[in-house]
Amino acid sequence: MQNIIILDDMSYMRYRVKDLLEEKDIKVYETSTSFEFFNKLYEKKDNIDLIILELGLTREDGFEVVEKIREKNVDIPIVILTKVNTRDAFAKVIREGISDYILKPFDNKVLLDRIVKTIKESKASKEEVSIGKKSKVQKIYISEDNENIDKDKEEFDKGKEIADFNGIEEELPEEFKIYFVDELNKAKTDNTKVSSVVFTLIKNTDEEEKIDVKESYITLTEVFYKGIKDIFKAPNFITKHGLLTFVALLPNCDEEKVEDMKNRIQEKYKMLSLIYPQLSQYHVGYGNVTYPLDGDTVEALIDKLMDKMRENIKLKE
Repeated sequence: MQNIIILDDMSYMRYRVKDLLEEKDIKVYETSTSFEFFNKLYEKKDNIDLIILELGLTREDGFEVVEKIREKNVDIPIVILTKVNTRDAFAKVIREGISDYILKPFDNKVLLDRIVKTIKESKASKEEVSIGKKSKVQKIYISEDNENIDKDKEEFDKGKEIADFNGIEEELPEEFKIYFVDELNKAKTDNTKVSSVVFTLIKNTDEEEKIDVKESYITLTEVFYKGIKDIFKAPNFITKHGLLTFVALLPNCDEEKVEDMKNRIQEKYKMLSLIYPQLSQYHVGYGNVTYPLDGDTVEALIDKLMDKMRENIKLKE
C-alpha cells in the first residue's frame, strides 16, 4: 500500500482527498497544522510516498512549510494542492523543486492520475539510485543475446527513440512558459539578458534494446534530473520536458554564461555516468537562445530554441 500525508486546514478537503485516494488503496494521513504535519512526518517518514500541501493555510504560511521540508532534506515528492492562484506563488514553489502544482477546485481523475504518476516516477528514481549504489560497474540494460528476452517487446533504434520519447515535440510545461514571460519582461525593463537552454540525452550507438524502453527512460530521466538540478540555483529554473529532455531558464545570463552552464552540466553528466553505467550509452545534446540576440518575444525564443535542438539531434544521427 502507498502512503500519503496531507496538510490542509480545511477538513472537508482532507476528507475528499482521503476518500478519493483510499478507494485506490492509498493510505492517507491527515494533518491540519504544521505541528501535526511534522510530527506525523517524523513518525512515518520511512513509509511516506508523497506529501500533499495547501499553500494558503488560514493561520500559517504554506511557503514556510515547504522551506522547512527542504531544510530537513526530506526526500519525498511534494504535490501542491492549493487555492492560491498567483504567478508569484507558482514561481516561488517551482524553484523549490516541487513535483506538481494543482489548483482547487480540481477534477478527481486528474488529481488521482497525477498523484499516481508522481509516486511512480519517484519510486523508479529511488530504485535506480539503489541499483547504482550496489554496483558502480553493473550494466543495467538487457543485451540482445539474453535468452530470457521477451520476443514480443518492441525494438527501438536510435532514431525512433529520439522521435518517440525525447519530448521535443511536446508542449513546454506551463510553469516554464509563465516564468519565461516574467523574466523576459524583467530583462526588457532592466536592459539585461535572459537565456534558455534545452538539452537531451541522445543514444550513442545504433544498437537495439529489447527492454521496456519507456520505463527505462522514465528512470533515466529521473536519475539525470536529480543529479543536475542542484546546478540551477534560483533564479535559474529547470524542468523536465518529456523523457530524456530538460529545459532551463537562466535570468541575467549571456552567451558566455550559457557556455559555462553547459560545461557544468557536462561535468555532472560524466560524474553520474560513473555511478549509473547506463548513462554512458548516451551523450548530451544542447540547444540554447539568448534575449535579445535570438528574439524579443517568448514565442520567437522558444521556437528558435526547439529548432536548434532539432538541428542538433539530426547532426548526431
